[in-house]
Amino acid sequence: MKQRKIVGAVGAAAAIAMVPTLSATGAVADDGDWTYGASFPYTRYEAERGWLDRAHVVSLDESQAVNKMLDSKAIEAGEQSYVELWGRDSSVNFTAEVPANAIDLRFSLPDHESGSVDIRVNGQTAAGFNLSSESAYQYVQGSKVYDEERYKDPRNGPAHARFLFDEVHALLNRQVNPGDKISVVRTDGKKQSMGIDFVELEQALPEILRPDNSVSVTDDDLTVTEEVKPGEFQTRSVHAWANDGRDDSEAFLAALKRASEENKT
Repeated sequence: MKQRKIVGAVGAAAAIAMVPTLSATGAVADDGDWTYGASFPYTRYEAERGWLDRAHVVSLDESQAVNKMLDSKAIEAGEQSYVELWGRDSSVNFTAEVPANAIDLRFSLPDHESGSVDIRVNGQTAAGFNLSSESAYQYVQGSKVYDEERYKDPRNGPAHARFLFDEVHALLNRQVNPGDKISVVRTDGKKQSMGIDFVELEQALPEILRPDNSVSVTDDDLTVTEEVKPGEFQTRSVHAWANDGRDDSEAFLAALKRASEENKT
């Protein structure tokens, strides 16, 4: 299922696509007295700045007509450039600048296509991703937005593909140190192109342990009481399971209620 995104029209989508990518670090004014922008816990590595093996850079062609530029994939990429990997073992490579143990990858595939990559540290696999475009792509036709191009109204001309990139993230199975070689290596043998926009490396914090005197949404003795008909109430158990795709709102509300009643966190 597509991710829901709100777009009023082609113009609105274009405006979103053309917003410059913000840096992950602040900027210093000419006089050196102040900075602006947020500080983030990750370091971004733009794919077009890496060294490439059987891959090439695709950049926005600003000589094109505006409508052509708005329909290009590059206009949605960071710095309006990305790298295309073609075929198994093609790669984009970086040198790590800071310690890290987690990665975020921004990629693009043709709609309804899939692929796979390895993340390698000094030649050793540290993570693997099965990539899919199923949560990307929407089609804008006038003021209408469609999850699938086939739903467009043929009377109203073409629909324009937007939101062409998606992101995946993972913890790495090893520590990255400054100077290590980071490689994004394509592992599927499919013929379609695979776009890599950037990777972000981050030093993820250790798991936060549950404190004493606390309530968790995963506790199996949480309950909610509801009125099933006038004057008749029913109590039932609720608790949350991770990654089951179900709405856990009731478990959160029950946990908050118990924490308040029992003076817990």
